[in-house]
Amino acid sequence: EPDEQYARHAREALGVPVSTGFVQDVSFSPDSFDVVTMYHALEHVEDPLAILSRLRSWMAGKGILLIEVPNVEARCVAPGHRFHFAHFYNFSRATLEGLGRRAGFEPARTSTSPDGGNLTCVFRASPGAMPATVDPGSYARIAGVVKNHTAVKYYGSVFPYAGPFGRLRAYWTDRRAMAGCETARQ
Repeated sequence: EPDEQYARHAREALGVPVSTGFVQDVSFSPDSFDVVTMYHALEHVEDPLAILSRLRSWMAGKGILLIEVPNVEARCVAPGHRFHFAHFYNFSRATLEGLGRRAGFEPARTSTSPDGGNLTCVFRASPGAMPATVDPGSYARIAGVVKNHTAVKYYGSVFPYAGPFGRLRAYWTDRRAMAGCETARQ
């Protein structure tokens, strides 16, 4: 975890052994990990292939890598917010799976969140890097989605209104689940 405050919270409040730093600045021996997760992190790195290749070098033979990233083809995001300033890369299913293959992973399962906003891919470590297949229609499809996703279509859909209600529902679900708990770890 690159943020010391988040890492400290995980260590102190949750009892999780978290180190502070960036993936590219740390080193682990081969076979150090059976599972690695990356939630909304890969789109923020300067060289996603180098990061995934580094992770692959640390993974056990049949290790699992779980990645979740925003879906560039999503229609649940306002058109003006599709390309976030902090995202160096945007992924579709094809580009995420292809990147994983180039880094030495085989996609085992890829899914899209119910609202279409996120892609989650479970990769299994493979013996070596594989060539990424090129979808010749990918650019045209994504460009079409971006071009046709207008503010009128977005605000005329359920997406801008369902989000706040979904977050409120999640908040109350979490509050009920925490009833009777005195600490974050509980």
